[in-house]
Amino acid sequence: MNPTPAKNWSLVTGDILDVPADVLVCSANPFLTLSGGVGGAFLLRYGDEMQRFLEGYLSERELRHAKPGTIVEAPPFASPYQCVFHAVAVDGAYECPRERITSIVAEILRLAARRRARTIALPALATGYGRLTIAEFAAGLRPALAGEIDGIHVILVLRHEVDVDRVRSILS
Repeated sequence: MNPTPAKNWSLVTGDILDVPADVLVCSANPFLTLSGGVGGAFLLRYGDEMQRFLEGYLSERELRHAKPGTIVEAPPFASPYQCVFHAVAVDGAYECPRERITSIVAEILRLAARRRARTIALPALATGYGRLTIAEFAAGLRPALAGEIDGIHVILVLRHEVDVDRVRSILS
């Protein structure tokens, strides 16, 4: 039996960078390049300081890429957020099991609680370039939202209204 999430989340359509939140989650590729999706939009809107930070993250650790499941906590730079979490949900082939969504979101909630964040703007991880369907994403998200999450409200920001209906039916 799947747990029923508490109402600690909401769904909106639009541009995630226009949604006020304490924490922004950015769906990251293993090379941490801000080349598309939320990362690409962030780069265009706020400049390249974030990209330089992410390059430094890999360089300091002598890594060519980040492992799937990695979450890189970054400063906000010119953005209005307290911090930005770059979540590497996909592997090099852009695959992602839905269980990885569960573990990534659970860890983001833990990290956000530690920062005393009240709101998180979350995209549909691994569904853009990644091969996860919106239904698989929602199924992976459901267990992470099912428990007590320290008063944090997750704002799931989707690009298309049809996706909102699919996700709502799975999370409700």
